[in-house]
Amino acid sequence: MIGHSFCTIDWEKVVRVFSALLVPTIGVVTAYIAWQQHKTNSRQLRLALFSRRLEVFNGAMKLIAAVIRNANVQMNDLYDFLRDTREHVFLFGSDIEQYLSELYKEAAKLHSLVAAQQPANAQQQTVVMMWFSGQSEVARKKFAEYMSLGERD
Repeated sequence: MIGHSFCTIDWEKVVRVFSALLVPTIGVVTAYIAWQQHKTNSRQLRLALFSRRLEVFNGAMKLIAAVIRNANVQMNDLYDFLRDTREHVFLFGSDIEQYLSELYKEAAKLHSLVAAQQPANAQQQTVVMMWFSGQSEVARKKFAEYMSLGERD
């Protein structure tokens, strides 16, 4: 008889306890799912921004490569640059806007110096070409802070 009293379970109490725990458990699970959805949405936004920013970066690198490869820049290269980087205003801060403007101005300067075909322009062309020779690394560093896909939360 003594062993029997220890095995008695009051099922009504058990059901009440589980019923009382059901609502908070559902709340916790729902909150966890909402938090996971928030993190997923945040990652998707970062990935979408990365993709759009990469297009602008590639447009800048394409112009730099064209200048270095040809020691000149064609008008088509300048038009392509403007087209490829036109969304920069919505994706980056003013530092990238200033940098892209500087790239364009230096490339346009080189184009006009070469087009003038003046021997006196050779030194200025060399200065512009030297400037462009270091721009691949400069561009990578400037764009790098915007290109992170790492977790921030």
